[in-house]
Amino acid sequence: MHKIIRYILFILLITVIFIDTVSAAVERSWLDNRIKSFVKDKPIKAMIYGLWINGKPISINAIGESMTDVQAYPGMHYRIGGITETMLTAILMRLVEENKIKLDDPVSRWYPSLPNASRVTLKMLASCTSGYPDYVYNQKFVDAVLNHPFKSWSSTDLIAYGMMNPPRFQPGTNQFYSHTDFVILGSILTKVTNKNMHDLMREYIFTKVGMKDSEFSLNALIQPPVLHAFSQDRNVYEDSTYWDPSWTSYSGAVVSNITDLGKWANAWMTKGLLSQKSLQILRAPDTAGLGKNTSDIYFAMGFAVINHWLVQNPSFGGYSGVFAVLPEKNIVFIAVNTLNESKQPDNTNYSVEFMRELASELAPDYPIPRF
Repeated sequence: MHKIIRYILFILLITVIFIDTVSAAVERSWLDNRIKSFVKDKPIKAMIYGLWINGKPISINAIGESMTDVQAYPGMHYRIGGITETMLTAILMRLVEENKIKLDDPVSRWYPSLPNASRVTLKMLASCTSGYPDYVYNQKFVDAVLNHPFKSWSSTDLIAYGMMNPPRFQPGTNQFYSHTDFVILGSILTKVTNKNMHDLMREYIFTKVGMKDSEFSLNALIQPPVLHAFSQDRNVYEDSTYWDPSWTSYSGAVVSNITDLGKWANAWMTKGLLSQKSLQILRAPDTAGLGKNTSDIYFAMGFAVINHWLVQNPSFGGYSGVFAVLPEKNIVFIAVNTLNESKQPDNTNYSVEFMRELASELAPDYPIPRF
């Protein structure tokens, strides 16, 4: 009798494994075919992407070429841009949990000479409600970056460009995304801990999550293999992979690959990296009603919340991408794309465009509107 029971259990186990494998294969094929169909009429040179459901990778794949005759593949590293901000604000909350700082600490503790320094708090920096202008919109800065793409920038330089114009609004009265806020925030975190950002990221994020192919780096090197980027920002189609990334500073200088980002997305907000209280603070709709923010679409702390999706949409030096997490369905989708040469280049983030289509099918109750 026991042998029969064991045999039945064995057959059931094999059946479950077989069904699960077939299901995964169907889902993987479905996504890969959707990607192929999406890119065929788009000016996309390469796209690397990954979909995870319930922590399980459905497909981690790549399409197109990194360079001429060099096929793109999932192991390639690239600059992740604004996804870095999700890590920066997670470190902020860990330091709050460790009682090393408070969210309502004023900037004046570290930068007393900044405008409104006694009224701007760390939380305002993280949610971009400080009123500090974004140096990226300073034409003098833009000209300097385009004319000297290999120039190295310090955080002091960047903050100075941001402060060339007066505050956009009084602290806490509006919301407007500003790279300047994240440069100031990152600088403060390094001062609080007496550690550089590379070490902070490694200690609080990379080691804990098992991200062995990620690093924070302000120099132009990228560990191989590399997904090459191409830009027409200077009115010529050129390889922009090794342009100096320091101009983005603490808001975007992490280099990673799709597998590591999948580890981060599946740990972030879900796996005990932060306390439940910290997660609630990170996602809270505190900016709703400020500027264009509503209760359904608002900027949280280093990322947007769009109809329950937690989203970053980086665009950085020839790379465009999307980082999307839906905690209610435990869905993660991440993609990065590069572009072919175009006679009429646009600023479309095609990774976001595909994510919008994908969301309508994977989670029809949580569609992603245009934002």
